[in-house]
Amino acid sequence: MIFLNEPNLRRIYELIVRAVRKIIKNLREKRKKVGKYNPLVREIIVESLKDLEESSKFIAYSAIERSIVTSLGSLFENIAKVFENYEDSPYKDIIDQIKAKNRVDMVKVVDNTYYFIQVKSGPLTINRDIADETKQKLTNAVVSFLDSIDDSNIDADLFLGLCYGTDEDMMFHCEYVGLDYKIGDEFWSFISEGELTLSGLIWLFRETLRRENLSLSIRDEILGYLRQLGSELENG
Repeated sequence: MIFLNEPNLRRIYELIVRAVRKIIKNLREKRKKVGKYNPLVREIIVESLKDLEESSKFIAYSAIERSIVTSLGSLFENIAKVFENYEDSPYKDIIDQIKAKNRVDMVKVVDNTYYFIQVKSGPLTINRDIADETKQKLTNAVVSFLDSIDDSNIDADLFLGLCYGTDEDMMFHCEYVGLDYKIGDEFWSFISEGELTLSGLIWLFRETLRRENLSLSIRDEILGYLRQLGSELENG
């Protein structure tokens, strides 16, 4: 669902357009580098699939997917930061310093509690080392914040925010994550205070692609890359 106010809607719309245009630019650059891959990759794929067309599709998908996943992971995180709301806090300068020192992604204020949040795109981005580092950074941030203010009415907390996925996806990680997390709809509903859900964000993303004709541009680049790669493979 989407109940976004106009400023937040505009900011998210602009972030989506900027990110997708960057993807299109990256795909265009990839077309200039077709054939510049490990020749052993070509051999194992072509020999295994025994079909140049299927080999082209597989290699193209692998190359393009890596580029798109990286860009869209960053987009998720940038959209989440739209909902930071401590700008008018009397502790803004303190929070800015703590965020910079501990590399905390965002701070959300709800009632009298300041939540220090590290944002990751999804469960696959989490491993033991990242979980330990995240817990240490957020803990240090919360302690520093509470030590820096003199107000018994203010509290602070921390959690790991995951932009997509479910609790079931996190079952494998629970043994070593060791800190609170919010994932998928729970995460978006919390930081947006009910303005946005994950499904609403996906709908907005899709509509932006259509409205700006970005999906057609991406289609042209992918098909162009695929044709060029097929020619390279055929000519061996």
